[in-house]
Amino acid sequence: MATYYFRNTGTGVWGTATNWSLTSGGGATGAVPTASDTAVLDGNSISCTLNTSNRVCLSLSATTYTNTLALTTLNLTVSGNINLGSGMSITTSTGSLIVNANSTLTSNNKTLTVPFAAQTAGITLTFSDDWIFASGFTITGTLASPITGRTSSSGVQKKVTINQGTTYSIDYCTAVDLNSGDGVTAWNYKGTQSNCTNWITMPTGPIVVSSNV
Repeated sequence: MATYYFRNTGTGVWGTATNWSLTSGGGATGAVPTASDTAVLDGNSISCTLNTSNRVCLSLSATTYTNTLALTTLNLTVSGNINLGSGMSITTSTGSLIVNANSTLTSNNKTLTVPFAAQTAGITLTFSDDWIFASGFTITGTLASPITGRTSSSGVQKKVTINQGTTYSIDYCTAVDLNSGDGVTAWNYKGTQSNCTNWITMPTGPIVVSSNV
């Protein structure tokens, strides 16, 4: 298990070992991240493009990143926490950002503009702040706990907004908690399909739905 930093020089592709360093802004001392490694894109990282094949990492940290992460037609699968950066760009052709293990998701006010998917049953997703999924949100299998934005410290819940996308699926979740805690808008959904197979905790604010549920 290691932490690899994308460098500020090189070819700009994820799959080249010399584009990664063991230190921020350092030399070519790293390796292409595996599912056991943390990948860091920061202020010393150039724009990064996924190439050749789908890529993986243990956690993705891009809090101070101000360049572009391009998924192209490939998927990036994260087996832990995801931290986006407010100043970064994330683009795709057909690729997706995937999480396949327990994950705390931090947007830092960045709208996720690529498809997002949780693809492993029995995991827990925790939203540490408000999230806007602009290109779809798909969950496969039964989650271990409700889809919730509660933080462990304050208990305050966060809003999850799905702006578009062909399918928003929450099939077979143990529960769905739509409370935002702000008394305004708890859940804003504009996709084409949403299926809830178990109980739903209703919000104090309105639910905005512009298609079938």
